[in-house]
Amino acid sequence: MDVLQFILFIALSIIGGTIGQKLKLPVGTIIGAMFAVGFAKTFHVLTLETTLPMAFILQVMLGLMVGLTFMKLSVYQLRQLATSLVAVTFSVFFITIGSGILIATLSPFEQSVSILSAAPGGMIEMATIAKTLSLHAPVVIMLHLIRVLSVMTLFPILLDYLYRKEIQKGGSPYETLGHH
Repeated sequence: MDVLQFILFIALSIIGGTIGQKLKLPVGTIIGAMFAVGFAKTFHVLTLETTLPMAFILQVMLGLMVGLTFMKLSVYQLRQLATSLVAVTFSVFFITIGSGILIATLSPFEQSVSILSAAPGGMIEMATIAKTLSLHAPVVIMLHLIRVLSVMTLFPILLDYLYRKEIQKGGSPYETLGHH
C-alpha cells in the first residue's frame, strides 16, 4: 500500500466529513467523507483500493461505534418492552421484504440489493453488509441516502402539519420537545 495514498485517503475523509458536518447534512460526516473520497477516486486523484486488512479494521471500528450506543436495560424494562419489540421486529421485517420486492420489480436492481436497500439501519452498516455479501454497495448507499434525505425533509413537514391540524381541531397544545 502506498503510504502517501493512505495519508491522502485519511485527509480527504477528514476534510469531507468536516464539510458535511459543518453543512449540517443528515449524517453529514459520513456523506461528506464518502463524497470526498468518491470524487477523488472518480478523478483518479486517489488510487487507493480497499484491502482485506483495511476492510477488517474499518468493520471492527464500525462495530465498536454501534456497540457504544447500546444502553443498559433491566430485566423488568425488557419485559415491559417485549410485546412492542416483537411487534416492531415482525412489522419491520415484512415491510422491508415487501419494499425490497417492490423496488426490485420497479427497478433494474437485483432483489437482494433491493431488500438490503430497503432495510432499516445506518447507511454505513448496510454498505458494510453489501460489501461483505459482494452486492453493489454504491447502489445500497445511494438508495439509503435518498431514504434518509426524504425522511429528514418530509417528516418534519408532515409532523408540523399534523401538529397544526390537532391544534385547529381544539386539541391540547401538548409539549413537543420545544415545538411551538
